[in-house]
Amino acid sequence: MEPDERTQMGKAFKSPETRLHAHVRDRDTRQLRLAVANAELEIDHFDSEFGTALNVAVQCNNHAAVDVLLDAGADLWKGGTEVPTSPVVTAISPGNIDIFSRFCEKLALGGPSVPQRRCNYILTEAACYGDLPILEEVLTWQAEWSTATQMSALGAAVANWQVEAVKLLQNRFQPARRDLTSFLRSAVGFKSDAVDLCPEYGSVDYLHQKELVSFLIGAGADPDDTTDGPSPLLAAVEFVDLVGALQALLEQGAQPNTRGHEGETALHRLGVPIRYKKYTGQCQLHEAGVRLLLAYGASVTDKDKRGNTPLHFAAFGSNSHIFSLYLDHLPPHSQDPLIWVEMKNDKGETLLHWAAAGKSLGVMRFLIERGANVNSLSDNSWSPLMCALAPTLKDGRSGAHNQKAVQAAKILLQHGADPGVQTSEFWTPLHCLAQHADDDDRGEIAAMAKHLIQNGGRSVATRATLPRGSSSGANGLWGSLVPETIQAAGDDVVVRLGMPLHWAVAHGAVSVAAALMASKADSEITDGDGNRPADLIDSSPHLRRRLAWRDKMTQLLAAARRP
Repeated sequence: MEPDERTQMGKAFKSPETRLHAHVRDRDTRQLRLAVANAELEIDHFDSEFGTALNVAVQCNNHAAVDVLLDAGADLWKGGTEVPTSPVVTAISPGNIDIFSRFCEKLALGGPSVPQRRCNYILTEAACYGDLPILEEVLTWQAEWSTATQMSALGAAVANWQVEAVKLLQNRFQPARRDLTSFLRSAVGFKSDAVDLCPEYGSVDYLHQKELVSFLIGAGADPDDTTDGPSPLLAAVEFVDLVGALQALLEQGAQPNTRGHEGETALHRLGVPIRYKKYTGQCQLHEAGVRLLLAYGASVTDKDKRGNTPLHFAAFGSNSHIFSLYLDHLPPHSQDPLIWVEMKNDKGETLLHWAAAGKSLGVMRFLIERGANVNSLSDNSWSPLMCALAPTLKDGRSGAHNQKAVQAAKILLQHGADPGVQTSEFWTPLHCLAQHADDDDRGEIAAMAKHLIQNGGRSVATRATLPRGSSSGANGLWGSLVPETIQAAGDDVVVRLGMPLHWAVAHGAVSVAAALMASKADSEITDGDGNRPADLIDSSPHLRRRLAWRDKMTQLLAAARRP
């Protein structure tokens, strides 16, 4: 028992119903015998925190109390909703073989008097906690276990990274290859939370996982199986923490270029930050995973279904250091910067388009220094400047920060990017900038808006198409995603012919709206739905959340209507 649990137990059992619990805790066997003999108390009374008195006896390793309670008929299987663990599992979980053996002696566990379902349950629990002496004892109860019980026990051991228990059970049951492969899929993920809702992981735990993955593959599991979904390798790159499983898979011969549903490889996925720790929601770049994959021959030029290479993803979501690791592993025929710097996907988007969309400033500078064309147009006429200004999804969150979008745009403008560009959907840089919620009239968004108005020609009065609902700013629309989303949305959910001022109101871009109004933008013109800019205030999610911004936008548009 942990010290804090012992302290907590010392403060418990104040009610009359828990006197048996107190006697057990205090090791007062004489009073316990008297209380049991008088039959004044319910022997299986369940405390919401510590369970029955027999639970307490097990936790305190009080053998004498165990004997007294069992002789008096205490229920070995008593559980509850608050503390579902029964006394038998309480004995199994810390590997208390002495008390577990007493249970076996007293109640003939494993014999004909014990229902089969309980024997099966104990085997699975013993496998789950991985104590070998207890597991070996339980296995002697029967010469043959049902296939369902075998799989349940092995699955429990695998799900909790009990590698020695897995070895024992695999040797005993000899599961089929398809079952071993299924267990491998489980092993490359985190532990089951059935035992601990938020388990703590130490370095030894990940060593156990690595050993477990290696053992299962050695026993016959297929590391490249895609029958039930993407291969185990792709599951191993979902979290930084699972690097041990990734290493074991590669060491045991897993294909480093296995593909997911969208044709992506593990290197595609590791080009952007991935999750770190199961329950935190944190993301970070996985350099160790990248290095492992590259060391085992992963390709940086394999294309997914959209023609994107891992280099595109690394340009979007990594930094210059990680991006350089990818570049260092280009095939010999592609190492000339004149070749790779203008590498395009199936939509004509270059690495600079992707770096700009990800606001990866270091990668952008790196590419421009090596000759990347800042005015390169994709198939739907998106330039890197457009990508830089469009809010995009990164790190699992909605939109890069306004400041980074402006910084990315400045880098491109300083190197000759055309501020008057217009896409096939009639988007302009002002339309993209107008998607950034902001109310600082003297901030960088406002300054960029003024620059684009002065240098963007007719962009102030350009009408563009936007999928309805995109004003939340969470859609991450940029580049080839824009026409695809518009086409998929259909006419009934598309707002057509919106001016930058309409977009600024819808997205809560007060500073952009102010700059547009200062340039005499028409506040009475309607969009394709017949809405004036002021008509969009009530439907803007950004303005609903920020009442001061709403008032400011309302006053701004109202002032323009005064004679």
